Amino acid sequence: MPENQARVVAAAMQKGGVGKTTSIINLARAAAVKGLKTLVVDLDPQANTTDALSVETLSPTSVSIADTIVPEGAISIEDVIVDTIWDRTWLAPVTNENTLITAQNRIGAAQHGREYRLREALAPVIADFDLILIDNAPALGYLLVNALAAHDDEQVLVVMEADRWSTQGLALLRDTVEQVRSYNNKSLAWSGVLISKWRGTSDERDKLGDIAGHFPDAEVWASAEDTSKVVPLWNKIKTEINAGVGLDESKDARLRVLAGEVYGWAIDRIMARSEVTL
Repeated sequence: MPENQARVVAAAMQKGGVGKTTSIINLARAAAVKGLKTLVVDLDPQANTTDALSVETLSPTSVSIADTIVPEGAISIEDVIVDTIWDRTWLAPVTNENTLITAQNRIGAAQHGREYRLREALAPVIADFDLILIDNAPALGYLLVNALAAHDDEQVLVVMEADRWSTQGLALLRDTVEQVRSYNNKSLAWSGVLISKWRGTSDERDKLGDIAGHFPDAEVWASAEDTSKVVPLWNKIKTEINAGVGLDESKDARLRVLAGEVYGWAIDRIMARSEVTL
């Protein structure tokens, strides 16, 4: 990857409620703490990332990421990016759920270049950031394909729980990633598998082995023997996000440790990552 281009990471999972958006927000904060200029792209119509990071509530009629990816769109991403509640972190927001859904439909109806609308939108700013994090909805579709084809040497970060349903979702995601790699982005690589909402049960520990066994090419950042890199199921994590507080700033010492030893570690891993074959 050229040194003057951002590292691009798409967070994905075909199951909702696994902590993906929470992880994107905390990774963005960890990157900022490390001095990395970071752009967060919100491709989830629910707009939870936008709500958490926006300095103020954005008008539903404001320009958004949807305006930059529609066919023949005349809006540049430079006109969409806004400041966030944290230094060194910027946001390409969702301002209206319907506009992003409509954008996906219009992309699907286009005859040419459907998979590369986000790549084209990001091109003017790809050298302006150290890291670009893309949050995605838990669904298949052209928005996810665009996220996975956004840049050469891109990484896919899987965020999942250690349970049967998330494992099934990982299988679906793997199929999608393989299709995108075959036809749209040959250098697409796994970043890793971040286990979230960890309760520490014996069933979860058993499932870690199953995940690693079924997907040896997607590095799982935890094992039954070492769970130091999991994200625990702590309600205080979401409380701090809702308050606009970085975990590193929390009064709870456990969250400060989590900020550095899990999310900070993950950022180091992502930034140092070379291509891993799928």
